Amino acid sequence: MRKIGIAAAMVLWVVSAARIVKADAGNAKNVVSAFNSIEYSSVESRIEAYGRYGNSVMDEGECERLVLGFASAIGVDGSGTMSTSETYESRITEYRKVADNADTVIKLISANDDCGMNKYGEQYVSVSLTIKNRTDCALTYKEMLEDIWESCGIDGYVSLNLTGRVYGALNYYEKNRVADRLLNELGADVVAQNRDSDIFTIYAYSEGIDDYILMSGKKVNVNISESYDEANNMTVIYMSTPFNNLDY
Repeated sequence: MRKIGIAAAMVLWVVSAARIVKADAGNAKNVVSAFNSIEYSSVESRIEAYGRYGNSVMDEGECERLVLGFASAIGVDGSGTMSTSETYESRITEYRKVADNADTVIKLISANDDCGMNKYGEQYVSVSLTIKNRTDCALTYKEMLEDIWESCGIDGYVSLNLTGRVYGALNYYEKNRVADRLLNELGADVVAQNRDSDIFTIYAYSEGIDDYILMSGKKVNVNISESYDEANNMTVIYMSTPFNNLDY
């Protein structure tokens, strides 16, 4: 495991009734291959990483340098835009780059732990990488961020979110057929589900995926969701591991 010398920091995160765990599971299934067993009109990959780095008071310039260092570590140059905003509770340093193939947002959130006296000492980091029209490199970036998180001792998680769109509004039976195919491809067992409302979502567990969360004492590492985009007349299919942290 390579050592990446970056002091990084980040967005506060809460996973209700869940705890990230590393499992000792071999023969990892290819999540991307399972997702691609469905034919889509368009796809998108998003890797979300969150975590607490620690306590270290930094000025604005130091925060900007850390964010740029984080961008460099994942292969993103410094040609994007940097902004800083402050509230009574925190200072947010944000780097954003929008490109033809990918969008990157990196945030350094320095929480104010001194009652508004500008002592931004508790540090959190957030990375959101959206890869447009591709899924083949998604696992590579997820593993890269996991490597960075481990090397830097960041207490948090990294999630992989794949999104596919198909034309039209799938009916109840079609949505279930898609979901069941994805579950079968992963060899995943359903832990909890809601297939009867507009919010179609399934939580499942596959022994072939290393990461999992504990939700009400049960292992979960696959989250499948489906929704309808009425404006574009498309059904949107989400498959995430270990869980979906996006709006849908």
